[in-house]
Amino acid sequence: MYTLFTYAPVRGMERFFMEFDFGCSHNSDEHDSGVEEYIFVAIGKLLMILNGREIILEEKHPIRFRGDIPNSYNRMFENICEVYNTIFYPVNYIESLRRSTYMSIDIVKEYFKKFGIENRIMEFDVSSATVELAAKALKCEPCRIAKTLSFMVDGNPILIVTAGDAKIDNPKYKARFKTKAKMLAPDEVLMMIGHAVGGVCPFAVNDMVTVYLDKSLKRFGTVFPACGSGNSAIELTIDELEKYSNYYEWIDVCKGYL
Repeated sequence: MYTLFTYAPVRGMERFFMEFDFGCSHNSDEHDSGVEEYIFVAIGKLLMILNGREIILEEKHPIRFRGDIPNSYNRMFENICEVYNTIFYPVNYIESLRRSTYMSIDIVKEYFKKFGIENRIMEFDVSSATVELAAKALKCEPCRIAKTLSFMVDGNPILIVTAGDAKIDNPKYKARFKTKAKMLAPDEVLMMIGHAVGGVCPFAVNDMVTVYLDKSLKRFGTVFPACGSGNSAIELTIDELEKYSNYYEWIDVCKGYL
């Protein structure tokens, strides 16, 4: 078992990667009431026993269950078996959201401090949590707002940064990622990305988050992504966006822009 994400009170989750030898059987400790576990079989096949009930999980098969029931993992099949286990702990989401909004922008500031650009972050007295609000706060065209969208692909979170006037093109997305576009729920965004909805940006995100840049942004000399809070932004050139986002690659998955 390898720990991918250690437990953090603000996010209320931890994540593990597990490999099972043939014939291995593991009884998992029961958690407190309210805890949820999510299992995703990446490779192979796994027999789980949940509260006395046997369930065979096929490859690419997810399951969610209460963490306070008896559960065990059993590799009864000869093929290699690799599994991701995500555990969510109950948190006061509103309080977590409030705290993370302030913490996230501080984390982004610390991240930008390494490059000497933390003073370029703009903070507003009004909300910039949507494309329209950000454009109004910045007095710029909405298309120049670099909005950051979060999705789940093969059990891992990804971010796609697009122009403010662009929309995800489902056929293009499916052709690129081999799956339908499924955005993260607000509580999942906070836990998996590290920033709350309204302030999501590609900077100082959690480990294992892959960042993609959509070509809809290439029309502009500079764009304005958020900086971790719902009232912040920074103006970056496209080259700077590439550098500071640690992007994986440019993609073409949007429509609706000129």
